[in-house]
Amino acid sequence: MSNPSSIIFVSDIHPEINHVSAQRVWNFARQLALAGKKVTILTQAKTDQSPPTQLHRFTEIAASHDWHLPLIITAHVPQKTFLSNAREGGLIWGVRQAALAAAQFRPGGHFQDWFNAASSLFQAVSEHIRPDAVIGAFGNLGNWAIAQALSAQCKCPWVGDLKDNWRVFSLPGFRHYNAYRFRNMAHMTTYSQTHAEIAAPFFSMETSVLYSGYHEIENSSSLTDVPPGFMFSGSLYGEDKLRIILDGIAVWSERQEYSKSRRAVTLVYAGNEGAQLNAVAENFGDLFGVMDLGYLSPINLMRAHRQAICNFYIVNQNSLFQQKFFDLVAADRPIISVPNESDEAIGIADAVGATYFGCDDPFDVAHSIEMALSTQGDGINQEAIKAYSWTQQAAHLSHILDRVTGASI
Repeated sequence: MSNPSSIIFVSDIHPEINHVSAQRVWNFARQLALAGKKVTILTQAKTDQSPPTQLHRFTEIAASHDWHLPLIITAHVPQKTFLSNAREGGLIWGVRQAALAAAQFRPGGHFQDWFNAASSLFQAVSEHIRPDAVIGAFGNLGNWAIAQALSAQCKCPWVGDLKDNWRVFSLPGFRHYNAYRFRNMAHMTTYSQTHAEIAAPFFSMETSVLYSGYHEIENSSSLTDVPPGFMFSGSLYGEDKLRIILDGIAVWSERQEYSKSRRAVTLVYAGNEGAQLNAVAENFGDLFGVMDLGYLSPINLMRAHRQAICNFYIVNQNSLFQQKFFDLVAADRPIISVPNESDEAIGIADAVGATYFGCDDPFDVAHSIEMALSTQGDGINQEAIKAYSWTQQAAHLSHILDRVTGASI
């Protein structure tokens, strides 16, 4: 058998959603398609008003698709159901817990509504896509249930991609049970080595670390309307850690000796929480001039990172490994995070020569800014960082799929 020609990803997040959670599946799917694979993404309709894939047109859609890009097929999931209210905390305490626990014994778990919607496409996928392997993106237990059921119908192996923390995203009390349900996956890929370590007590199948990569752009590529400044990107996770960053910049600014007044700082923000950041920044008077770029495409985000004096972000420790980490390292600008990064991330930063500082309080931040601005390093090791690009990580995934399907490498 040659390299697997048809791969299906299962993800509840539509690739066109402007959120970091949509990037992993889309980028791996796109890279595999560029490498010559026939790639399909089975996902939920983008919005409640978006029409799902029409079954009576499935043959035409599959036959006419340009397979240089992934084919996106969608199912409509009903909104505001009893189950969705349970997931989203819309039921009273006790009723919610009982509903979620009872749902664990259904095929789709507490995402049975998504499972039912996706199942309507199984026959068409089996007849017209004929996958060699199915990949389910965990973070949503329903994705794995769908991948497992679809692989059974199509008589092909399935891979579980553990992109989120199993201890956080699997229901307490049912973690071993749900792991047992998915024991027939042919292979597990994990977002990081730390994800693999968290999963190890629950799963026994072969596991490979598959990092989410960075976007490769030309060094000369820039955003001409964005001034150099301190850049903050991503989620705020409340206000406490953001205040540590802003307090730290204020402390650093007050230490500057060339002016009797505090130095005005341009704080460039990229993400979906600009209003919240502005509300906190207003407490610092005229110290901050905030430029809110909103959500940027991955390429423009890389451009903005490269123009920054320093790149700031907040570490979500429940995530175990941050999606933005490799983009920031590859941008080759000083990186400052609150709180400190994981040992795994710090080890990678050291190995490629990145300038990274982890901070726990405003004085750490102020000192890190001083160190970052005075450090004259040689930059990152360009050859070493290439191993973490989307292209190279997708090649790693392709080799995993070859082994899973029994293809010759």
